[in-house]
Amino acid sequence: MKHLNLYGDYYSPEIAERIKTRKFSIDRIFKSGIIGNYFTKSMLPRLILKNKTFKDKNPIGRMLSKNAIDRFISQQTEFTKLLDKSKSVSLSRTKTAISISQFIKLKLGDNFRFIVAHNERNLVQAKTAIDKF
Repeated sequence: MKHLNLYGDYYSPEIAERIKTRKFSIDRIFKSGIIGNYFTKSMLPRLILKNKTFKDKNPIGRMLSKNAIDRFISQQTEFTKLLDKSKSVSLSRTKTAISISQFIKLKLGDNFRFIVAHNERNLVQAKTAIDKF
């Protein structure tokens, strides 16, 4: 859960700022970019790819607080609000930085897709770990 919260700490403010300072109005059609589609597909739970977690997002050795689940739920509520706010923004031409590099920018729509796939992947992994007990 802490891992997902670390990503939420980065992406929620990044996306909120891009929506707030939008320059382009809504697109008729969203088409995923090559890099965004690659990142999203690499996160899908059905693919058996071993992706190493980046050091700054790896919770190993960090204290897990009692409110981690509440924080995750709060971040998901914020994410839902950001999705709603994005209805008036170009998902293709609005670009967002990614957590591994401020220089790589994804389409806002691709960033949303990546976050959903990443969360789903981690929740599937958690369920698999729980099922082993």
